[in-house]
Amino acid sequence: MKRSLTKKERLARPKDIQRLFLEGRKVRVKGAGLTFIENGRDYSRILFVVPRSIKSKVERNRLKRVARECVRLQKDLLPPGYDLALILFPGDYSYEARMEQFRSLLKAAELVGEMDRIS
Repeated sequence: MKRSLTKKERLARPKDIQRLFLEGRKVRVKGAGLTFIENGRDYSRILFVVPRSIKSKVERNRLKRVARECVRLQKDLLPPGYDLALILFPGDYSYEARMEQFRSLLKAAELVGEMDRIS
């Protein structure tokens, strides 16, 4: 499996995004949230969302960059066939804290393939 996030693994079509937010299940942990829905494909797609309440474009892009790296390093944990939106809330979270938030979201959503790998 390729370690990078390929173009097909990113959720971009407005119709798919709208369906995800209207019909998807939601889970939250402190500092982040996850909305997910089955997509009927043999791979998962992901969208990164940062609220506009973070005024600085630099800070919004940094949050997305850190989140992409967290997902990229742990994407082998994701089961195929889901559309996901990773929602990042403002806060003073380190890279390690964001990694733990992503793991916790996957556990809460019961999307983790092998639970013992992320404990």
